Amino acid sequence: VLCYDNDNAGKIATERALQILNNSEFSVKVLRLPRRMVDGEAVKQDADDFIKFQGADAFERLLSGSENGIEFRMAQVSGKYDLGDDQSRIAYCAEISEVLCQLENAVEREVYTVRAAELAHITPEAMRLEVQRAFKRRMAKQRKATERRELTPAIPAQPAARSIRYKNLR
Repeated sequence: VLCYDNDNAGKIATERALQILNNSEFSVKVLRLPRRMVDGEAVKQDADDFIKFQGADAFERLLSGSENGIEFRMAQVSGKYDLGDDQSRIAYCAEISEVLCQLENAVEREVYTVRAAELAHITPEAMRLEVQRAFKRRMAKQRKATERRELTPAIPAQPAARSIRYKNLR
């Protein structure tokens, strides 16, 4: 369970950790801490502050309701857009399809595609097509990068140790 501060730096750190742990054998969840009200203003807090002010039982309740990584990403993307506006919904669909196309499991991709379509108030078929297009673009980009890497004969000739790198491989 990832639990960073509830400020922008914490959101960025959570994103980075999710990318690192994406293809691991761990089942990753994200715990989002609510903002604390001080003198009528919402201020950031970390897990220590939350436990100090709310107690361990409240933290345990939050922990049991934590969301998985893809749900966290979907919430982050949907928070950026006003889904009542058509242009925002189009932009949301484009961005969320980039997130969903990174899921390797086809069933998981389908489940979250339908959920994203419901949130954007569009048909699941339209969202499915967007995710498939994004998935094909991602695969083509990976294929091109692999071909480029394999067709550059100088790369494998470079020593692994950084201290003895060749300046001119040719």
